[in-house]
Amino acid sequence: MATIVAFGSDVKTRFDRPSLCFALCVGILVAVGAGFLHTGGRGRLYELIAVGAGVLVGYLAGAPLSAIAGVAAAGSFVVLEAYYTRFDRHHAVASGLYAVGAAAAGVLAGFVRRPPSAPGERSGRGTDPLQVRPAPGSVDYELQRSLRHNHLFSVLVVRPDDLEERARYGPYGMERIADRVATVIGEHLRASDVARRRGEHDFWVILPETTGPASRVVAERIRLALGAREIELAPGKTTRLSVSVGISSFPEDGATGPHLVAAAERALRGALQQGGNRTLLATVPSGAPAGWGLPNGSHAKAKAPR
Repeated sequence: MATIVAFGSDVKTRFDRPSLCFALCVGILVAVGAGFLHTGGRGRLYELIAVGAGVLVGYLAGAPLSAIAGVAAAGSFVVLEAYYTRFDRHHAVASGLYAVGAAAAGVLAGFVRRPPSAPGERSGRGTDPLQVRPAPGSVDYELQRSLRHNHLFSVLVVRPDDLEERARYGPYGMERIADRVATVIGEHLRASDVARRRGEHDFWVILPETTGPASRVVAERIRLALGAREIELAPGKTTRLSVSVGISSFPEDGATGPHLVAAAERALRGALQQGGNRTLLATVPSGAPAGWGLPNGSHAKAKAPR
């Protein structure tokens, strides 16, 4: 069974390194400030300013230079403690802990900011060649593979019908629809096929070494299987789903990834304009039955879902 993968799946976790460092830095500063308020004494304001300045410089300098700022903040604090004669046996432990906290806060502040972009990253110069190669499972990747091995392949774009009407069931109902479509698509694909969710509603399927007519058979199986099952979109509210499918094939519909994607989307728009619940080919083979694809020269546009 093929796996449905969400586009943009490289979502970072909520507690990444900068967020964790920020939380630790704030926690240390709060602890040091609370300790100052608890112990009291002259010159605490100047010590707070020294520690705060060290943290600010560490943040602006970034790692690893923030280590210098942290040491400077701790050193300034120690000098002020000595000046106000608080480094006696009654305060040595607390003062030492505050100094360590000031140093740690200054160092951590440098890790709050994400590292700057590498030279050439935005301009495209100096980029690692491996980073510009098409990702496995993408249309461009399959296109290069097909060109290398003299293979053909097809692209399906699948969209549930009546999205505006279904939207009244709210986010839960819409996600239930997406889950059902993903499940049914996965049940009807080979291990070598690739299926990806793109955006909120669309699913893209790449069928290696598959002609347009053969891809239409797969699309029809998916469409009919979805219509055969009821789905509960809200308590006590069940319905049957239908989908529209647009298909493009290499090399008939384009020699580049963008051309193939545009052809599949054009076929999908045509299917939606004709009422949905159907599969259309961007290019119809000779002798194919009527209704398999777009009329010649058709550039039909369908209203996109909200």
